[in-house]
Amino acid sequence: MARRWPWCDRAEGVLVGIVAFLVGSILLSVTAQVLSRIVGVAFLVWTDEVTRIAVVWLTFLGSAVGVRRNAHFVIDMFVGALPPRAARVAQKGIWAAVTLVVLLLVWTGWQLSEIAMDRVYPITRVRQTWAFAAVPIGGVLMLLFLVEQLVAPPPKPSTQAGLKMA
Repeated sequence: MARRWPWCDRAEGVLVGIVAFLVGSILLSVTAQVLSRIVGVAFLVWTDEVTRIAVVWLTFLGSAVGVRRNAHFVIDMFVGALPPRAARVAQKGIWAAVTLVVLLLVWTGWQLSEIAMDRVYPITRVRQTWAFAAVPIGGVLMLLFLVEQLVAPPPKPSTQAGLKMA
């Protein structure tokens, strides 16, 4: 079995840090928005747009981390019930389906980014393409991690290890 790529380990670490930052920024901006509404002074009108952009980036960068960790939603009960050879074929089919969906994300995300190039958010005046760019960027990261999984499959998780983490 081939060794996993060390640069993907580093990229995952950076992505986890960015995701943590985005979660914190969402928490702070939503809290500030709620508090300003309780006080009755809506002076923090920009928080809605900042939160919206952060949620989009969180979704697609977090999804890339999920692909790297092979943590996306699967129903392995069916694959596990198959004979070993059929299970390997099914796993490759699942990999191909996920890759196809991610390619579609990259393509449509790129198109959305181009469409949004001339549009700006009304309060922050940030170009909307900065939010939509999360889709193709996250998709490209997912593709890189999927290629890594094809070349160097991740170790099979054991049921006991999963139980210990829970």
